[in-house]
Amino acid sequence: LEWAIVAAGAVAIASALAGDPGRWIHYIAKPATTFLVLARAWFACQPFDVRYRVRVAIALVFCAGGDIFLMLPLAQGFMLGLASFLVGHLCFIAAAVRGARFAASPWPFVAYGLVAGAILAVLWPSVPQPLQLPVLAYVAVLTAMAAQGAVRHRLLRTPSTFFLAIGGACFLCSDSLLAWDRFAGALPLGRLWVLGSYYLAIWFIARSVSGSAATGQ
Repeated sequence: LEWAIVAAGAVAIASALAGDPGRWIHYIAKPATTFLVLARAWFACQPFDVRYRVRVAIALVFCAGGDIFLMLPLAQGFMLGLASFLVGHLCFIAAAVRGARFAASPWPFVAYGLVAGAILAVLWPSVPQPLQLPVLAYVAVLTAMAAQGAVRHRLLRTPSTFFLAIGGACFLCSDSLLAWDRFAGALPLGRLWVLGSYYLAIWFIARSVSGSAATGQ
């Protein structure tokens, strides 16, 4: 399954870089990669916490929905994609509080909040007024997800929590690159960096399912 994820992700990135000639391949490969990562989470090796696995799986379903909305030429595609990923991050947070109270350690929230705030401050003048409130809400939830993943690792210190923390950091990186590419100007090979870090993020989070029961939840 790991090689299938790598192959599908490579096709998704290559077809995105190809532009219009690779559009239909991209339409298939992009969500297919996320669904393969979902399968990786669902068929994780024991031991795992069932509730944790279910919440991660539901989050990945919403990520796949966000993938579809963002890539299709729909009038409200960006807003629908934003909403789908926002719900996905809420599900990731619900998984990350298993065995670790929300914001039990404040320092990851302070650190991630400063990073997200700095990025948002730079991009804010370029964000269209109708999108400012949705983007602000999304950034808050995304930052909380990454920070809570770090909190969980800080408190529990297992390989599972490490993977979750790395996945959250990669997600913040991916979405920051996406926001910069969309609002501040096109990044060189932007889709490579955005999709590459995104697929790393969801793979690390899916990988965190294995061994999640060892946290004593």
